[in-house]
Amino acid sequence: MSTPEPSKGLPGPNPHSSVDTSCWWRYPNLRALNLLMIIPLLSIFSQGFDGSMMNGLQSVTHWQTYFGSPTGALLGFFNAAYPLGGILGSFAISPVADTLGRRCGIAFGAALCCVGAAIQGASVNIAMFIISRVIIGSGSVVVAGVGAPYITEIKQTSSAEVSDHNMFTFLKDLGSTAGNRRRMFIMVWAAISSQMSGNAFVSYYLSPILYSVGLKSDLQQTLINATNQMLSWFTAIYFATLLAKVGRRKLFLWSLAAIWVVDICITAGSAVFAKDNTNKAAAYTVVAFLYLFSPAYNLGFNGNLGLYIPEILPYRMRTKGLSFFYFVQFCFMMLSTFTVPIGLDDITWRFYIIFVGWVMIELVGVWLEIAYIFDGPQSVVGQAAEVMVEGKTQGLVEHVASKEAV
Repeated sequence: MSTPEPSKGLPGPNPHSSVDTSCWWRYPNLRALNLLMIIPLLSIFSQGFDGSMMNGLQSVTHWQTYFGSPTGALLGFFNAAYPLGGILGSFAISPVADTLGRRCGIAFGAALCCVGAAIQGASVNIAMFIISRVIIGSGSVVVAGVGAPYITEIKQTSSAEVSDHNMFTFLKDLGSTAGNRRRMFIMVWAAISSQMSGNAFVSYYLSPILYSVGLKSDLQQTLINATNQMLSWFTAIYFATLLAKVGRRKLFLWSLAAIWVVDICITAGSAVFAKDNTNKAAAYTVVAFLYLFSPAYNLGFNGNLGLYIPEILPYRMRTKGLSFFYFVQFCFMMLSTFTVPIGLDDITWRFYIIFVGWVMIELVGVWLEIAYIFDGPQSVVGQAAEVMVEGKTQGLVEHVASKEAV
């Protein structure tokens, strides 16, 4: 695809800069920019800590005793309170980001998380614990929803841009063109795939799964949870370097294929152990593939997804598009986290089969590009391209991030 001509009459530096951004540490301004980006980068991962913490708490006998060893629907509601808060908080992303600004928006979401964490730490009953998790969920989605577009916008800014704050305009634009309808499809697909691939098992219900294969002690469960989180962290950092080299679509495909294989092996191992609870090989197989789930998921979703959604959206639709994305994502996260403990209680390992079939459907549905697939061969892509949104809105400029492999 040919590189578009730079826009005329628009403010900002020449997009064809001679600065070698691959050696950013050589330039004082780029060093300062990348160091300052650490905070918004951390905002994308604000949601991951909750799952790790809840896994750890379920492995602690004192916590189980204090809250009456919750199982089934009650345990599901304990964990689903967080995505419930995320659903509520998704409506605040656009007003907060567009009214207070990106930096103040991140600070606002972080303040909510701090308030929720303080209440959760002081919880003396179930109601207080659940309310605190709703507050934390609301704050974390605001932090992530404001931080992701902020990274996309400051990593290579070329001009000042105009945003439309009207939600009605966003809903109208979302279905007005073939390109925007494809963007909406991708946001819905990505939101569902990120929460319905079996990650709820590893993120929130590792303890019950380990218990089901004979690993019942606090030490065993907390050690597996801790080392699994360490593995997840290292793989997430490494896989984040593959985006520009491999491309987003390939990473999504490879990730879902790996998740599908891992889900099958966890299901098979659990089925064998259910028939013979002395079969240690089956139990260890389940544990091994529980470890492998996080790298498989991180390959295509952690890091990749947080920046992919802002990149495919025009500037004026960015925060509202993320609000829509997080609303759908947290709806399915709530569905997944609430139903998993009920399914494990009722049909045990057979519940995993649902996710095996669903991941196969997700894998078939992957067909993602950023611009050409959206708007056809006439779409404009490239380094710091400034284009009219679908050619329909006069004077409205869209910033498109640097050209990368997609």
